[in-house]
Amino acid sequence: MHVLVATDGSPYGVRAAQHGIELLGHPGHVTLLRVLTHVPEEDLDEDDESLYTPEQLAWHWKTEIGEAELAQTAAAAGGARVDERIEAGDVARTVCNVARELDVDVIVVGLRNRARLVRLFAHSVSESVVRHAPCPVLVVPEPRATS
Repeated sequence: MHVLVATDGSPYGVRAAQHGIELLGHPGHVTLLRVLTHVPEEDLDEDDESLYTPEQLAWHWKTEIGEAELAQTAAAAGGARVDERIEAGDVARTVCNVARELDVDVIVVGLRNRARLVRLFAHSVSESVVRHAPCPVLVVPEPRATS
């Protein structure tokens, strides 16, 4: 089974990814996807040419999002083959496009608890992925705070 795990690199995102992978019975192939919503500022030379190669820029992106968070998420996959992928763009659209491109069997996404009023005016990334995904989606909600 090939699983696409969309993660934001946050501690909650790591926990959601780990829980989703465990629920799926430790699949054989996991692709960890981090979608950047903005491209980090690049250093440009006097001709407005980038000073970084694509490989160097990818390294900067990985450093920015947190190598440790990706490593923790990858560790949850147990002995599965783990690929890491970083894309830039609209998060929900990119998750669905990558899932289609890789022909994955399931997508794992986290869902943050949000105020009811906010939900009336804006859909979450998770909700958009569920609506447009080319495969089943496992949504792992953030644990509710106990009083």
